[in-house]
Amino acid sequence: MKPLLPQHDSDAVARAAALTEGKKLYRFTHDIYPSVALAAEVPKSEVPPDDWSAVINNAVKVVVSNQRKADKILGGHGGLVARLTDAKTTLHDLIHKDFASAINDVASLLLAGNVAEIEAKSVDDYIKLFQDVQAPPLAGQLHDDATFSRRVIAGADPEILERVRGRDPAFPVSDSAIAAVSPNDNWEAAQAEGRLYIADYGMLDGAPPNDFGGPKRTIPAPRVLFVVPRGSRVPRVCAIQIGRTPSKDNPVFDTTHGWGWEIAKTHAAIADTIAGAVWFHHARTHLVAEPAILAAHRSFAPNHPVLILLRPHFMGTLHINHLGAKVVFPEHGVLDWFTGTTQHAVREVTHASLSSFNFNDSLFTRRLRSRGVDDVETLPEFPFRDDGLLVWKALCEWVQSYVSLYYASDADVGKDSELQSWVREWSAPDGGGIRGIGQNGGLSTRSALSETLAQLIFSGSAVHAAMNFPVEQEMTVIPNSPWAAYAPPPTRVDGYTEADWRALLPPLDQAQRQFGVALLLGMARYGRLDAYPSNTFLDPRVTPLLAAYKQQLSAIEQQITERNASRVPYIHLLPSRIPQSINI
Repeated sequence: MKPLLPQHDSDAVARAAALTEGKKLYRFTHDIYPSVALAAEVPKSEVPPDDWSAVINNAVKVVVSNQRKADKILGGHGGLVARLTDAKTTLHDLIHKDFASAINDVASLLLAGNVAEIEAKSVDDYIKLFQDVQAPPLAGQLHDDATFSRRVIAGADPEILERVRGRDPAFPVSDSAIAAVSPNDNWEAAQAEGRLYIADYGMLDGAPPNDFGGPKRTIPAPRVLFVVPRGSRVPRVCAIQIGRTPSKDNPVFDTTHGWGWEIAKTHAAIADTIAGAVWFHHARTHLVAEPAILAAHRSFAPNHPVLILLRPHFMGTLHINHLGAKVVFPEHGVLDWFTGTTQHAVREVTHASLSSFNFNDSLFTRRLRSRGVDDVETLPEFPFRDDGLLVWKALCEWVQSYVSLYYASDADVGKDSELQSWVREWSAPDGGGIRGIGQNGGLSTRSALSETLAQLIFSGSAVHAAMNFPVEQEMTVIPNSPWAAYAPPPTRVDGYTEADWRALLPPLDQAQRQFGVALLLGMARYGRLDAYPSNTFLDPRVTPLLAAYKQQLSAIEQQITERNASRVPYIHLLPSRIPQSINI
């Protein structure tokens, strides 16, 4: 099948027939999530290959085996996990032969929570959830401020941090709170020198409590202040306000406040976990990609060069999103069992994220600038940024070289009717509904086309990897990243004990549910960024371009490995660890 733009294809009849078929198979629906575009149904061609199923199946086996052993250690009562372990039908068989059964069995597995509903007697009880898998180092660093601070530059929510641009009267941080972390420092100096940063979780404000499947629990919407001390390379947390409105019952905590500070940090960790998973990961990778995929198959003929490039980066996304919509995000779905707010509220947060999202503004370098985190002088170490820029540059060069093969000039871009249709469908309110794509509702230059393709690929590969795979370590250590607060927020800064901090954490059955989900998500890694199937590019002109791209990624792998020798290792943007698509 020769790659051809529509204006260069002499077989217009066959091309039109293919487009008609694409529109039948790939249909939008807005009924699953209010005002969010998803596939009405997933075509069989979108089911991932057998080797993907094998990866998922192996991860499930590890989770099940680990959960059974944790049951015995923690006084479990058996049940679902034992039955699932003894089942003869594999996940592969279920996925390929009976998808409805697969959904139910996967949900049952993740919700097993077989230990009795008991409070943890100590942090060690949460660590006992690790049986077949080893507890990560941060299990021994739960109260370390430096470890906490790294979550905003190298954790599962690397999109939240922004430079402070002015004082907020609602967040009255004292200079002494900053000086406790950065000696002889204050707000005015740190802000003027660009060393003051904030993580603001206001997008979670007003989320109602949840009591499905366990005790009543909540999620906070805190503000968290970080300062980069002079001579340091990384930000350090210095102040936390749990509520949104300043009052004597909503104090600002700092590092001098003992167990009150630890309670405040855990509230911040809860918000960071939810915001990262829902506002950024789910909404702005999974749910931006899905309408792009649907619109692409509805707008491009199979031999369109853009679709040929993108198809491997679409692998599994519709399928995994459909599974998520059926199992993870519905009312009484997986998250409803241990999240601190209702699934209706989760959907509202998702919708709010997409409503405020602008695709052009999300371009990697543009987003870093708008957040004020692009300056290596004021924020010297930011692994997500630093390693991401290497991958971004290589990806942009690969895409630009590919685009130039088929579009000899900007005029060719403007004349491509299928490309213009793709942008319209992806952004139309009754279609994909994504704002800010292209230029004035279309694409008119090769550079704009290259940027759009590069960002779509980067978001569905590197950004998704940076948000998904840290959860295997961060969220399996339950006190590090709980999904809910099980005690009211503190109303004073002092007078608290370790027991008060532990009361904030989930009971062990809830903890086991979170553990199983996080372990499965983190282990289920399939594919790598440059591993295009051998039959993807039949145009021989692509071969040297792809070879150059692979060589660049290999050099980046080495460069990141060398960086990791002189920093806390960050592995999530090693090219060998970045899947090519959103498939988990």
